Amino acid sequence: MESVNVTDILMNSNLALEKNNANIVVSKHRRISVCFPACINLETDLLRALYLFWGDGSYIKKIHFTNKEPELHLYILEMFERYFSIARNTWRLRVLYNECEGDQAEKIKIEWLKQLNFEQHQLYPKIAITGFKCNENGNGRIIIDKLTYCDFLRHLISYVNSLIENKELNENQLVAVLDGILNAEGSAHIDSIGLHKIVITLHEKEVKFVRNILSQLNIDDIFVERQGKLTVMGWRNLYKFVKLFAISDLCPFSVHNKRKSNAINGFLNHKRTGALYNYLSIIEENEGLALRQLARIAKRDPASAQVVVLERLKEFTNVSGGGIPGKRYKILLSDEGREFLQVIRKLKEWR
Repeated sequence: MESVNVTDILMNSNLALEKNNANIVVSKHRRISVCFPACINLETDLLRALYLFWGDGSYIKKIHFTNKEPELHLYILEMFERYFSIARNTWRLRVLYNECEGDQAEKIKIEWLKQLNFEQHQLYPKIAITGFKCNENGNGRIIIDKLTYCDFLRHLISYVNSLIENKELNENQLVAVLDGILNAEGSAHIDSIGLHKIVITLHEKEVKFVRNILSQLNIDDIFVERQGKLTVMGWRNLYKFVKLFAISDLCPFSVHNKRKSNAINGFLNHKRTGALYNYLSIIEENEGLALRQLARIAKRDPASAQVVVLERLKEFTNVSGGGIPGKRYKILLSDEGREFLQVIRKLKEWR
């Protein structure tokens, strides 16, 4: 599904709808009327924003989005203005911190206003105390306290949830939804070898919904569930994960720069990734080369190169000849090998 009509989204709501050219005026008794585009395109940027908000936002009594990273707030502000015509000056900002007084409290309020390009009048003057983990500049919460906006967003996310459950989104749209969830609830962990694991931390009631998305994307089998955490570990599983995003031309953790760096650089710097890319690049440039030629170019001894080709590279190469006298090994890239090189090159564009 490429687009939806707002009238379809709000059909079962108690909101009054009035067509106004390309827009819909949404109203309710004793509330301010709000104008939205009559048709909303379910593009990947919007879906990413909606499910980033689904993870770190709330739309029960008012719209608010809370996170310690200003870059995520900026993405929400940009996408909500682009797709819903919600101007930046509609929002207000509250800063959450572990302390509410002193010079540091004033500094972090100023810093958040600067980061989000908000005016002073958009700031709630009092800092809210939080027990959540904060960065050195506290957490930001952007808020729209008008109930009509809240009703609209709640109905829209519920509508898209039903599209997901009924398998009406295409693969790229689902990958964008997953990326939004990753930016809100995901993490990428690295160790001395490289990327160690990807984790999605969820509330218990959210796990089934996310697993349905993973199942439709054919990657549910690589995730292990433990106490509300869905975890991917092991090089082959991590490769399957990043390959999905590379093929869809959508970067994982695309909005969260630190997590994106951990995921992309962590996988590229993984020892196994580097070794495979080195061998397969040589084979790509020298299609049909003999084993001894590969060993010489890769600066490895022939016995070691033979083990690599026949065991570690077997799914990425096609080998003929069998090594018997008069029929030397002839090494070619398999389709999986060519795809691997394409994936790595796409990751290098994103790093």
